[in-house]
Parts: sequence; structure tokens; C-alpha cells
Amino acid sequence: MKQLLTILKKDLRSYFDQPTGYILNIIFIVAIAFMFFRTIDTTNEASLRPMFSLLPWILAIYIPAVSMRLFSEEQRDGTLEILFTQPVRGTTVILAKFFAGLIFISIGVLGTILIPISLTFAGNLDIGALVAQYIGAILLSSSLVSIGIFASSLTKNQIVAFIISLSVSMLLLVLGLDFINITLPSALSVLLQDLSPLTHFSSITRGLIDLRDVLYFISIDIAFLSITYLNTKGKSLNSNSPQYRNLRVGVGSLVVLSLVFAWFGSSIQGRIDLTEDRIYSLAPSTKEIFDNLDDYLTI
Repeated sequence: MKQLLTILKKDLRSYFDQPTGYILNIIFIVAIAFMFFRTIDTTNEASLRPMFSLLPWILAIYIPAVSMRLFSEEQRDGTLEILFTQPVRGTTVILAKFFAGLIFISIGVLGTILIPISLTFAGNLDIGALVAQYIGAILLSSSLVSIGIFASSLTKNQIVAFIISLSVSMLLLVLGLDFINITLPSALSVLLQDLSPLTHFSSITRGLIDLRDVLYFISIDIAFLSITYLNTKGKSLNSNSPQYRNLRVGVGSLVVLSLVFAWFGSSIQGRIDLTEDRIYSLAPSTKEIFDNLDDYLTI
């Protein structure tokens, strides 16, 4: 834990030791605020849904720009090899960089809290839904950070890492759009939508934290961080050695299990309705009526 915190502090400090980190967060907050207040006139209600509908697409550009340096810079400077020769686990290095990127991005996401504060003067804001929306934003950010770290571990060139991360993130988001899936067979359409973070993020932004959505984001994190571990560890191992082959099989199995869990986790039960009037939950009296019915009822 001490080693993880040491590396985390080093990477987090590197964001704020230069103006780039401050500039990125300021640009992110200003872009969110500008696009939100441009569209709020069309809704005529105190709701952050317009902001959170734009957020995934902005994060898909912002996070690759933030995370592209986490491994690429150290590979370029030759410090990554030195780091891995120290008595520190590879998983510790990867997790430290993951949490450093996530904390930095979370600061930017939470910096937009000034927007809902300003909306409280215009109407009644659903605080429970707001909490769920920010939780969803952090979960989505974690998945995109894991993709960014994976892309950064592939190359010494930060621009190439940015392009790879941006492409993968955009591809996954696009899979959740209705117009992409409307021409596909229904079974394939459902599978692709379930694989998209946009589908699970949109569910949470309603104010409903579903366990299957939370586990989806955790599964995506595990999948991409596992591939990153294989990629970084493979640089110090002989590709023909039994140790590397075993590592590849183990990581491959973990990635497959994570993706299967993310893909077919729709049957997992458990949710928390944080909306003010619990609009997505049945009242006890309604449940009692349903329990006393003599036949099945489809809603």
C-alpha cells in the first residue's frame, strides 16, 4: 500500500507541477458549462440531464488527453524499466497510475458542481438524482481511464496513445446509440448495446443506481488493466518462456470472464432509487396489490 501511494502521489503531482493540468481541467469545466447553458433554454426545467447526455462524448476526448502520458512518457524517458526493476509489483504500478488519472479527472468532473448550484436558484433540483449522476460520471471516467492507460502502455508516442484511446472510447460509446443498432438483428443489437458504457451510464443518470451497471464498469476496468499488465510485463519476459505463456493464458481468461460478466450481467438484481419521489420504485401498497393477484401481470 505504501508503494502504491508513493507512485500515486508522484503521478498526481506531475499533473499539477505544470500548467497543463490546470489548463486541461479549466477547459473541460468551461466546455461543459458552455454547452449546458446553451441547451438549457430548450428544456425549461431545473435538470442536469442535458449536461450528462453530453458528458460521455466530452470525457471520451478529455480523458485520452489526460491519460496518454501515464505510461508513454515513462517509456520515452526510459524510467519505466527502472521502475519495474525496483522491488515493486507491476500491479501496484498500474493501479497507482490508474487511481492518479482517475483522481485528477474526478477533480475536473466535481468542478462542474457549480452548474447544479446555480440551478438551485432557478427551480427545485432533485438532489438524489444529482448524486447518482455524479456517481455515474466517476464510474464512466474509471472505464475510460483504464482504456487510456492501456493505450498509453502500447507506445512511447503520446499522440499515438491519444488516438488509440480516443478511437476505442468512441467505438464503445457509438455502440450504444440507437441509430447504429436499429438496422441490426435484435439479438445482436441488444448485445452491442449492453457492451457500451453509454447504455449503463444513461441508466444511472436517471437517478437509479443498478448493481449490474456498477459491476459492468468494474468489469471493463479489470479487463483493460489486465491487458495493460500483460503488455507491460511482456516487455521484461521472453515471449517464448513458459512464464510468459502462463501469464498470457491467465490474463486472457480474466479478460474473457470480465467481458462475459459485463455482457451478460443483465440478470443481476439489486438497485438503489435515489430520485426524490422514488419514481422508479413501486410503493408498498402497489406491491401488496400485485402480490394478491391470481395471475401474472406484465407491465
